[in-house]
Amino acid sequence: MKRIFIAAALLMAAVACDNSRVYYCESNENRTYYDANAEFDTLSYAVGMNLGLGLSISNKDVDFDRELLHQVLKSTVARDYISKAEIDENAHFVERFNTERMRPRLAAQRMGMMSGIEAPDSLPEILNEEFTRERVSKAIGFDMANYIRRSDFPINIYWVEQAMIDAIDIKEAAAINDNMKLSQAGMTDAFRDFFYNVVPAYEAERSRAWLAEVAKRDGVKMHVVNNDTLYYRINTQGSSIRPYNYNDTVSFKFELYTRRGQLVESTSERANVLRKQLEGVRNDKNITDSLRQVRIATLEESIAATEQPTIPLGQFMLNGAKHALQLIGEGGNITVWLPASLGYGARGNRVAHANEALVFNITLCDVKHSNSQTLSPADLTPKKPGHTKIDPGKVVVHPKKRE
Repeated sequence: MKRIFIAAALLMAAVACDNSRVYYCESNENRTYYDANAEFDTLSYAVGMNLGLGLSISNKDVDFDRELLHQVLKSTVARDYISKAEIDENAHFVERFNTERMRPRLAAQRMGMMSGIEAPDSLPEILNEEFTRERVSKAIGFDMANYIRRSDFPINIYWVEQAMIDAIDIKEAAAINDNMKLSQAGMTDAFRDFFYNVVPAYEAERSRAWLAEVAKRDGVKMHVVNNDTLYYRINTQGSSIRPYNYNDTVSFKFELYTRRGQLVESTSERANVLRKQLEGVRNDKNITDSLRQVRIATLEESIAATEQPTIPLGQFMLNGAKHALQLIGEGGNITVWLPASLGYGARGNRVAHANEALVFNITLCDVKHSNSQTLSPADLTPKKPGHTKIDPGKVVVHPKKRE
């Protein structure tokens, strides 16, 4: 039940659309509502139960101001728009709280248990002058509200709050079924039913409508791949050196988002994770200088490879990316809107819903041609303005290679 008890979810902040960006998410639609007179809503109660038990069981040592946390959650959910900068700032604070306050305490507890001491007397304090009860409660309430908003669920906040209130005094998993309106199995079934039986059809409909709207935007063109259609806008064309074959090696940078504007992954995000590890190694006083230098060199090499990865074109996981990169040259930048059929399909992934459309911005940094036969540039030229059709199986003579 790792997703049920949100110990890790306190680290999560959903990513909203930033209106200043040049590749676009849907406006921040809010599907939540508040209706105290509505009948019991299983999904809404399950969401609140999930969040409330995460506070009461997984984070039971934190003295949250529950009233304040609930107030912030409700007011944040009701807002018309929340900027990415505000979300990122809050996420950074929550991450620091977990890293600097929660994890040292959990580590001390584990060490105590290994020593046969269930409650060591010298456990680190969780709250202090910077991470006050008020500030931490507000930050977690804000974080939870954005989790609910960006989940894109039709949620009645009244039943979310009722479930969180019901969970306040539950400190052990064994007490859940006797004190909540849903059992643990009932909560799991509510999520499973929604994700498997409701989300796929809803997301397919919304994604179709979104892509139809995208197609009307200035500078957006259509690109047909077999029976699928993606949409793209070339922001920078780049040089005449383009990848033509799935064996050609490309270096690139990218950011990938869902239709809802939630970040799936990016090369800069991956590199930043490694940078944090690098900072930890540099400050680690428990290793020798020689070992430190070895680890620093390894991480610096990994950062460079992660920030601008180099792979054969055919190894892209998303089929749409393989075709999009063939439309620009070295130094080029393109924004691409993908239907689910060219993205994560009917299964989705850890962030993207089943049948959800995607948008990504990708920069082509370098191309190294292979010796294989390949498509010619003429086969990539639109036959009509705004329309390109490619037969990936066509084999022609390779164009002149780079010197």
